[in-house]
This record gives sequence, structure tokens and C-alpha cells, in this order.
Amino acid sequence: MKPIPFFVPLSIICLVVGCSRTPSELRGLVPVTITVLYEGKALPAVRVALSTGQIVGVWSSGGVTNDQGVAVIESNLRTHTASGVPAGTYKITLVQSVQLPDELKPTQQELDGDVANAEVQRKRQVFIEAHTVVSEQWETAATSPVELVVEQGNPVQQTVDVAKY
Repeated sequence: MKPIPFFVPLSIICLVVGCSRTPSELRGLVPVTITVLYEGKALPAVRVALSTGQIVGVWSSGGVTNDQGVAVIESNLRTHTASGVPAGTYKITLVQSVQLPDELKPTQQELDGDVANAEVQRKRQVFIEAHTVVSEQWETAATSPVELVVEQGNPVQQTVDVAKY
């Protein structure tokens, strides 16, 4: 008895194994790292985004600073992500996250929907305001004071000290 040939369509293999094509827009990206400082000291947990100032829809480029204040910028297009950005001119936008100390973190009751104590809420707000050094001007491309030019084939390492703006 001859064995029956077994044929699996490529589409099924791709579904099981995970074949996916990287969109052409995500090929040839330029590596970009941005270091965010305040008075020369690293700022961790800052969301960094690059914006052309135009509404693009499914395209975005950004990253989050690590403990050394460095963000490696990645670009996202639909469901694909790749390191780097396309050549172009961008505005750098920044949004800082402030880590609350344990005594000011929301309790499980608050997370479940119970209203927090007004005094605790006030203390949180005071703490956040005292530790936020990235001003609101950085939050949008229209008001960001720093422009970044990315040229094809030239990796970019940009340092931004927000205290200078």
C-alpha cells in the first residue's frame, strides 16, 4: 500500500507558525534613541513620541525612557512594530509618569470603584505636581520646542534636557 501524500496549504502553515510580512513602510527605518534629562539627570518613565504634526491614523513612532533616561524609538504600523523611524522631520513630544510612593498608591477599594479619601487625593496631587518636571508644552507637536531631523542612513542619538526649555 502506498502512503497517501500529505499536503498542507501554505495559508494554514502561516496561520499555525506565524508567517507575517513586514510592511514595506517599516523596512529601512533609521535607528533613533532619545535621552531625556532634567538638569543633567536621567528622567525615567517618560513617554517619548515623534510627530510630523499631521494626522496619520495607523502610524506612530515612540518609546519610553528607561532608568538611564534613554528611549529606543520604535515605529508601529497597524499590527507591526520595528525599531527606528522613517526619514523625515519630527517634533519630539514628552509625557512624564510619576511613580507614587507606596503610602499614596491607590488601595484595592479605590481600584474597585470606591471613592478615595479627599486628603489622600490631595496628597497625591501635591506629590505629582512636585515631581513632574516635564511641562505641558511638551505634550503636543504644536507646542513642543524641539524638532528632530532624521536622514536616511544616519542613526540619530538626541539628548533633550527639559530644564533648558
